[in-house]
Amino acid sequence: MKPVISVLMPLFNAEDFVGQALESVLAQSFGDFECLVMDDGSNDGSAAIVKRLSNTDSRIKYYFQRNKGIAAAPVSYTHLRAHETG
Repeated sequence: MKPVISVLMPLFNAEDFVGQALESVLAQSFGDFECLVMDDGSNDGSAAIVKRLSNTDSRIKYYFQRNKGIAAAPVSYTHLRAHETG
């Protein structure tokens, strides 16, 4: 069953903040959600942090795209959903 809410988190070189941001999302009392992290070509340690957290909580999904800017993230999300099965 698909989650009730999808949280879309754009990401670009935010290794100093992304762990705390994801921990905050995970700490919410409402649990029927997924958190889709759209990495826009980060070249710092952001990806490793998100991947580590996604290994411990399946509600976090990590997606990488070459740097296209923040405006491309919603398009990528729509593309992901249009081709999702299940």
